[in-house]
Amino acid sequence: MLNNPHILFNDGMVKYFLLGEEIARKQLLQGATDKGKLDAIFVLGMMLMAEGGERKQEALIMLNNAYINTRRSWNLRHTCYKVQIHLVRRLKQIQFHGLHKSCAKHPSMGSYGITVTT
Repeated sequence: MLNNPHILFNDGMVKYFLLGEEIARKQLLQGATDKGKLDAIFVLGMMLMAEGGERKQEALIMLNNAYINTRRSWNLRHTCYKVQIHLVRRLKQIQFHGLHKSCAKHPSMGSYGITVTT
């Protein structure tokens, strides 16, 4: 497995949000999370919270621990913004390279305010 948390995060975001590959997404984002990448911790935490139940509690613990580990300096609003910008840039790159736009029509894209026109 890759050791670069940035590459793990990028691949996880593309595989899930743009290509809909949920299993690969979880593995890649978990790898980036394990290496301390805050963007990955945020995304994985939000996904776990959306699952509800025990997963929500797990997400809250994970996000709280990351916040404490940064000595309470982690700006979640900024991280959310960075993740949204990352998705928009990746979407533009995919369109630029001529891939079919249907790969970007994953239902989760709507939750980030990203619309795809065909």
